[in-house]
Amino acid sequence: MLETVSKGFKAAKNRLAGKAEITAELVDESLRDIRVSLLEADVAFEVVKKFVANVREKAIGEVVTTTLTDKQGKKRKISPGDHFIKVCHDQLEALMGPVDTSLKLKPKGQISGIMMIGLQGSGKTTTTGKLAAKLLKEGRLPMLCAADIYRPAAVDQLRV
Repeated sequence: MLETVSKGFKAAKNRLAGKAEITAELVDESLRDIRVSLLEADVAFEVVKKFVANVREKAIGEVVTTTLTDKQGKKRKISPGDHFIKVCHDQLEALMGPVDTSLKLKPKGQISGIMMIGLQGSGKTTTTGKLAAKLLKEGRLPMLCAADIYRPAAVDQLRV
């Protein structure tokens, strides 16, 4: 999934490589690459539509500074492609937004359920073990159930 999304952003940046100016046509062509890659990665159509509209609004008509001073005080040359990717990055951050990552657990003494779901190899078992250790430190009594029938070692991993 991430390969599909990054492929679209790379294609968009390559489309802008060597260009001295970001035109509306170039932005639209680049956004088409990004739109296709996001939709191929199963991002909801409304989310893609909103993201593309926000990027288009920010990218068109904005004055691009060609040099930037980094944290070490060195001057760096910025291309329109770099600027476009920065606009995309900022809009992705805005789209994700600040999220409340706290767990909404029932009071101690009551049972709370947490289901870990994700792609194979994404770290669910490891995260579950770390979450159990955190809950133990908070004085809770976690009970783990390894339901991965295709990976018997998951049970041993949870025990550890």
